[in-house]
Amino acid sequence: MIEPEYYSAWFDIIDQAKHKHGWPIPVYIEQYLSAVMANYVDKPDWQPQPSWAETLLSIQTASAAKVLGDQALFAAAVFPTMLERKGIGQDYFYNIGKISYSHAERINYQLFNTLSKNFEFLAECLNYSLQNTPRMTQWYPKDN
Repeated sequence: MIEPEYYSAWFDIIDQAKHKHGWPIPVYIEQYLSAVMANYVDKPDWQPQPSWAETLLSIQTASAAKVLGDQALFAAAVFPTMLERKGIGQDYFYNIGKISYSHAERINYQLFNTLSKNFEFLAECLNYSLQNTPRMTQWYPKDN
């Protein structure tokens, strides 16, 4: 279940960056991106198992493709250099995301076709939004 506070925070982050930079992101895409980020932000085991490639090759349903596309979007946005130490570049996530979302088009053609065709742009927008959001810090009241 997506925490409403997480969704709201992500929507605000994305929407502020969108308006600041004039990104042409439709509201329904903003809403979807916010939901993806909110869904995965507190999941420690968010990566596909046994591996990204094996999961992609074993996709049999549109819903499984959607999940892998969401995982790739989260990885590309939050951890874009995660696999570089293994010699795998960011294009790896981009390709997995685009392919996965194209297989998910049976769920909602307009949404997943748009996500597939604009995967790199949207991942980079999310990454930029995340990197350029002021860090939140915990405030502790002064002890008397």
